[in-house]
Amino acid sequence: MGIDTSALPALVFIEIDFKVFAINHVWRRSDLESSTRWVWIAVIALISLFGWLPYLVFGRQPRNA
Repeated sequence: MGIDTSALPALVFIEIDFKVFAINHVWRRSDLESSTRWVWIAVIALISLFGWLPYLVFGRQPRNA
């Protein structure tokens, strides 16, 4: 009667993938000042789980239609 950990590798992969995506997105944005860029990168990298979520919700600019 243990915990099923078969989905753990997939969840770790998804977490790393989203972190890489978010950090890459921050790094490529030309509208951010250097200090703001580093704050977002620190938030994404240092918050252990779902650090990328605040950036994707609050930090991204809406696409122009």
